[in-house]
Amino acid sequence: MLGGDVLITGGAQHGIDLAVRVLLRPGDRVLVDDPTYGGALAILGRAGAHAVPVDLADPGAVGAAIARHRPALVYVVSVGNPTGAIPDLRHVAELARAQDVTIVEDRTLAELVYEGEPPAPLATVHPYGTVTVNSLSKVLWGGLRLGWLEAAEPLLARLTEAKQGSDLATSAVSQRLAAELLERNPVASWRAELARRRDHFTAALAARLPGWTWTQPQGGLSLWTRLPGVDTDRFAALTRRYGVAVAPGSLFSADGRHRDRLRLSFALPPELLDQAVTGLTRAWEERD
Repeated sequence: MLGGDVLITGGAQHGIDLAVRVLLRPGDRVLVDDPTYGGALAILGRAGAHAVPVDLADPGAVGAAIARHRPALVYVVSVGNPTGAIPDLRHVAELARAQDVTIVEDRTLAELVYEGEPPAPLATVHPYGTVTVNSLSKVLWGGLRLGWLEAAEPLLARLTEAKQGSDLATSAVSQRLAAELLERNPVASWRAELARRRDHFTAALAARLPGWTWTQPQGGLSLWTRLPGVDTDRFAALTRRYGVAVAPGSLFSADGRHRDRLRLSFALPPELLDQAVTGLTRAWEERD
């Protein structure tokens, strides 16, 4: 076990799913950022919840949305996926606490901040109404499906009961492996390497595809890229013909927006990133 008042899960997706099963009923409204993590939107959809897109960085918009929609939950991503942005979201916790609204904070990427310190957990502001989701897959290895939930009692007990209904225990071998890997692979080294890969990738994209635009991500693993005049759902299908898998922007929207955007990962080694840029360039030249 990782220790402390936590519930070990099979990764962040498992943790989000548990929180949704415990906290939501069909028809409940959930405030989400726009864009936000597509995997969470899929879980909310399967649960019969209604995701309401809001600019969570805007205190006025959050306050108005809570008053209008009376949400059962606010889903927050501490380091934006797909954007890599790191807004100060303490006001979300303050407003949620004042209105007795529960928060699920996804901190899967919180350790991957390239300038400055990771954002403070929202549980420090709303301790009895926040479920914190964590994972090791982004800081150690994508194949290591191991994460954890943090919450105050009695909420943690409810999450534990829900997990036991579908999963009696998370692999002890995976937990031991994770502990060994954390000792041997400091996150700071991986963070520095990712920053180098980000800079390499953005330089290559700028040179080969000068019409594409983005804001330099402060954290995370991806570039939120705008493609002028292109439906990225169609373009993503075209890039696969050149061996490049990308995620179209509509996957990160509660209502199918951002169809001129792509999420591009820069987590691969530089030689593979160069191959990806070549494939993207060829697809761009072939587009309709």
